[in-house]
Amino acid sequence: NPFDYAFYENAASANYMIGELDKALVQIDKVINELNPLNGKCEYIKALIFIRMGDPIGACPLFETSKDSGYVPAEASYNQYCR
Repeated sequence: NPFDYAFYENAASANYMIGELDKALVQIDKVINELNPLNGKCEYIKALIFIRMGDPIGACPLFETSKDSGYVPAEASYNQYCR
């Protein structure tokens, strides 16, 4: 289903894990910009991609949005990279 955000979220996570960061970024941007599930997980994944790309400062607003959306794992990452 091309409208199921979880498909793109999972694909982005898989590509992140194998180091295909550009592909992961395109996929997670589709979730954020077009499907926007408002669960915080997609922002968390994008923040992790930014961290791996060497941009921890760019990751901080994403971790904060994720944390504010109630995505629990984001708080520890926010504290680690953004405080």
